[in-house]
Amino acid sequence: MKFTKGLFGSFSPKVIVGAIAAVAVIGAAFYNFSSQRSELTLSSVEECNRIISPLIDKGEDIQGKLDVCKKNITLECDQKLAEVDKALSIEADWQERIKLFEERKAIADACFDAWLEGPLSFLSGDADVPLLGRGEFGESDALQVLCQNILDEFDQAISKEREFDKKWEIFQKRQSMVGWCFDEWLSGRHEEGDKRMPLLGRGELGQTETLRLVCDESINDVDEKLKTEKNYEARRSLYKLRERIVGLCFDEWLSGAYGQEDIPLLGRNDYGETSAFVADCLERIEASKNPTDIINECKKKFENGGYDKSKEPNWNTLIGGKQSQPAGKTPVVGNINNTQLHGSYEETPHRYLLKAIASDPEGGKLTFIWKINCGYFVGSTNGPQVEWRYDTPGECVDATVTVAVKDNQGLSAEKSQSVFN
Repeated sequence: MKFTKGLFGSFSPKVIVGAIAAVAVIGAAFYNFSSQRSELTLSSVEECNRIISPLIDKGEDIQGKLDVCKKNITLECDQKLAEVDKALSIEADWQERIKLFEERKAIADACFDAWLEGPLSFLSGDADVPLLGRGEFGESDALQVLCQNILDEFDQAISKEREFDKKWEIFQKRQSMVGWCFDEWLSGRHEEGDKRMPLLGRGELGQTETLRLVCDESINDVDEKLKTEKNYEARRSLYKLRERIVGLCFDEWLSGAYGQEDIPLLGRNDYGETSAFVADCLERIEASKNPTDIINECKKKFENGGYDKSKEPNWNTLIGGKQSQPAGKTPVVGNINNTQLHGSYEETPHRYLLKAIASDPEGGKLTFIWKINCGYFVGSTNGPQVEWRYDTPGECVDATVTVAVKDNQGLSAEKSQSVFN
């Protein structure tokens, strides 16, 4: 089909640059969703052409036939779009849903063509002529539902996965989906003023909260294992894993695809990276018979690695023993309260708002990490409250929830309790 409106329509240069950046940043992930739609011909259009073409050749009036064509073509468009929308609503596989959405676009394109290039182009003055970018074939509604549902499923999978590499892989798939959704919204098929249209950097497709969840949960899991792991080599592996997670998270945050508020920055110790690095160095120094090389290595890496200078050890005094670190006051965690959100026992899923009562004696910012042994969380898990769900009534009566609270010095506290105590 041939539209006079370009790929980006009349979007401003700033929005176009944002769209290109989104594709460049996010499109490098796992999947390529490039469109491979084939041309679709509507049977009602073929029938209309068969009837009208001879009349035009003879110079006869075609208005009456056009009215019938308009009715039949509109009916076929509505039926085909309704069929694919129904298929979209029941298809479980997210990649198959992408294919169905592309099929839907092909149908909408054929319907646009019928009006703009086909037999109904003779009705150009008709008030019912659909225009690209006004969402008149439901393309904006369908895109919003498709993106939201698939991204929600990725969020649930991320929340349930405990292994970092698998969690990060799911996150990258989610990012590919975010990139596809941005690209679709900015394709020129949707009305510019539509309030649902996301803009790069505002985190409106949940990418900001999801990245926080992945990074905070994964780093907290490593920190929990470090508390109990006694084997030196195993602890070294955990420190290396922690450093890799922090590096991936910083790189992702600085890619430009996220809301700017509260983005963690290297040197602010937002991920406890300075405390963890120093602790790892001290353990290596203590375990070494000749620690000078390790001290020099750690000192150089500290100077060039962007760590919090206020927490730098006195490297000259480290030989022969571990230097004590600045002491702080541990955060305090009280009860975990729950509020029922579902209306009745029969309504599913059962939904509760869990809220931790916690404070930092020094008045600093706290980071929260939530875990539960039944059901799943929806949305962010790095704040003082989180929404918890389970699908079958009665299945989580013995659920135990755990919240870990960490301050900006890396000091932490934890509370576990039965949800229904």
